[in-house]
Amino acid sequence: MGKSATDLARSVVLRKRSLVAGSAPLCLAACMARRARWLGVVLLVTSRAAAGALPPLAVSAEATFATGVHVVVVAENTGGEPLREVRAEVRYRLAERHGEPASLAPGERHQWSIEFAAPDGPRGDPLIVLLRWQDPAGARHSLPYARAVETPGLLPTEAQVLLESAPAEGHERAVVRITNATPAPLRARLVALIPEEFFTTPEAQPVEVPPRQSVAVPIDVQSHGVPGTTYPLHAILQFEQGGVPRTIVAGTLLGIGVTAQPAGLRPLTVGGAALVLAVAGVLAANRAAARRRHIDDPSRPT
Repeated sequence: MGKSATDLARSVVLRKRSLVAGSAPLCLAACMARRARWLGVVLLVTSRAAAGALPPLAVSAEATFATGVHVVVVAENTGGEPLREVRAEVRYRLAERHGEPASLAPGERHQWSIEFAAPDGPRGDPLIVLLRWQDPAGARHSLPYARAVETPGLLPTEAQVLLESAPAEGHERAVVRITNATPAPLRARLVALIPEEFFTTPEAQPVEVPPRQSVAVPIDVQSHGVPGTTYPLHAILQFEQGGVPRTIVAGTLLGIGVTAQPAGLRPLTVGGAALVLAVAGVLAANRAAARRRHIDDPSRPT
């Protein structure tokens, strides 16, 4: 005996729902995989960072292009004590700007808006922020921050950078791993950015990576800071790709007198996990659809 119109409509709706349920995880996996590939090409954040007390300030910066380059720097007091004379020094290309000082209570944020001249052509350059402040005891501190700022429309770079902390005796150490995916040598300039009261040699050095190979460059820092605390280290790699200046920035935390701990999954691992979840979701959706088909038509084999 044939199905009624109501039963047929119900079957169509259930099948559509099962298709949507099966395709959604795949869309999520594809989006996350694209994001992972973008991170893998342009910027790889550290896979190992030091465990310890974080600095009492958090800093971020955004840059937008219009007639010039508009930069917004945000500082937040994430500690438990007030901070005085918080100043922002911002550098982009050959220009340097200074923000007005501010006092930040615990949990308070302050924002500086700064303008730079736009570059003449396509390029990628580092944007460097250095925050300086005084703690309640009057001691002075600094906190660096860096990111790559690229003119619109640039293609992804063909270099990769991974920065991770490494064990060392009597000082702090990080290792910068640079991968060249091109058939030509990669000649670059590597800059280590640390708090200005600390010391590293050299702060800048030339690096050459053979075609389709990787090199590891150690960075040693003498901090003489408070044991059990951490501070940021940024590795800035500058080079040319197709005659266009490019920049990659990677960052990590170095601990004073503490050991390195895993800081989370690498971006490509996240993409792989998403794919596994997507496959599991598709299988679950298919099983659910099969059960629904059996309910709609008990005569069909399962």
